[in-house]
Amino acid sequence: MPTENVSLKHVVAGTTVCATVWFPGRNPQYVSLSQRSKDKYTPFSINEAVSNSGVYDASSRTSLLNMAQSSEGQKLSDNLNKLNAFSGFTSNWNGYGADPFSSKVISSVTEIIKKLIIQPQIFPVADDSIQLEYDGKNGRYLEFQIYGNEARYYFDDGNGNDLEGMIEPSADSINKIVEDFYGQSL
Repeated sequence: MPTENVSLKHVVAGTTVCATVWFPGRNPQYVSLSQRSKDKYTPFSINEAVSNSGVYDASSRTSLLNMAQSSEGQKLSDNLNKLNAFSGFTSNWNGYGADPFSSKVISSVTEIIKKLIIQPQIFPVADDSIQLEYDGKNGRYLEFQIYGNEARYYFDDGNGNDLEGMIEPSADSINKIVEDFYGQSL
């Protein structure tokens, strides 16, 4: 069995994974370990995802899954740690008089990021909101600002065109926009 080179393109906490796998002397293979059904992402086993290719043995499948879980799991863990730190901010945490974050905002964002297909970068904002950021190719940028009971999004296509609006503060709403942003079904 040739040694594989795994490049994780998009991964999700748990068992939902997308990856590109290269084998010496073969074309790269895109492997999706999640399937989209009725606007929900349902994980299925790595064995099902790669069984038709005939090039993966049990060890390769286990290795691929473990790498993906540790990568996205680490991003989620980092984001949860950041939120925990944000919850401890006191008055004037930014040096410009910002109030501490409300428990509603921290709770709302915590529940949202646990269900996101792709983990964002997260940042505290002085107006009692948490910003979720995604960077794309060619200067494309997407952000969400979560206020607890509402959320705003901002998109820049990298060519000077932007779009902004309000959405429901939920993982489903954010996942749909992120899917469109990356231009593919995840």
